[in-house]
Amino acid sequence: MKKIVVSLLSIFIFFSAFSTNAFAATPKYVAGHHGYWEFEPTGGSCGGYWNFRLGDGKLVHDAWVQSENEVDWYYVYGGMMFAGNGCFGNSPWLVIDGRWYLFAADGKLVRKEGWEKTSSGKWIYWIPGNYGLATNESKVINGVTYYFDSNGYMK
Repeated sequence: MKKIVVSLLSIFIFFSAFSTNAFAATPKYVAGHHGYWEFEPTGGSCGGYWNFRLGDGKLVHDAWVQSENEVDWYYVYGGMMFAGNGCFGNSPWLVIDGRWYLFAADGKLVRKEGWEKTSSGKWIYWIPGNYGLATNESKVINGVTYYFDSNGYMK
């Protein structure tokens, strides 16, 4: 029993080391440390897509992957790197763990923080250190409580 507890504790500590407030619920990996990117050619206008494989070759599904320099974040969605380039009919936006995230055409997470007024005149709030939109929640910002709807707009 003691070995099981120690093993579980070790696993928890290992994964906690890679957990940030930004992406606490979804698995996270670091390229070059946990695995590698692999390009899958498909032809057509986009030419293919990138997937992420663990060191043992296992394909990763639905997880965050941090760049080797540990600066940029990418998301593997359904086995493919999610890119906001429209190649697979997707918009640059993706809901992950109930929060909206924006991705550039090259697949990098767009890192914005703080308030932004949209082109429609509505306000959104990019969570510092998380880079996602406050979504379906209330946030205390500078001592004031704000409420956000399912699209990330301030109510």
